[in-house]
Amino acid sequence: MIFFDPVSGVAMEPKGKGQAVLDIALEPIANEMRQAAAELRERKDIQIGRIVRNRYVVHNAWTLDGTRIPTQAIWHFHSAGYDTKAILEEYPRLTAKDVEAAIQWEAKRQRRVA
Repeated sequence: MIFFDPVSGVAMEPKGKGQAVLDIALEPIANEMRQAAAELRERKDIQIGRIVRNRYVVHNAWTLDGTRIPTQAIWHFHSAGYDTKAILEEYPRLTAKDVEAAIQWEAKRQRRVA
């Protein structure tokens, strides 16, 4: 535990002994990490409507590129009678092109399984 000496403004331990305290400005680092995370969440145009599979994402399920949303989840909503607009309300990060691609993909998969 540390405190800032009100006179000198230096970070110190309460007893004045022990480990030294490094003066590191964490706010710029945190802001940089927030920006990097925001950029990772942004999907590129090439990812829209694209179906991918990655063994490290959602147990290797088919997903919409740039998301962790399985195509099967979209299919279940579609099968339950949800239209594209209603599905987009459930998944606001998606586009109509994503929803249509997932439905078409799963329709083909269902035919192959049957």
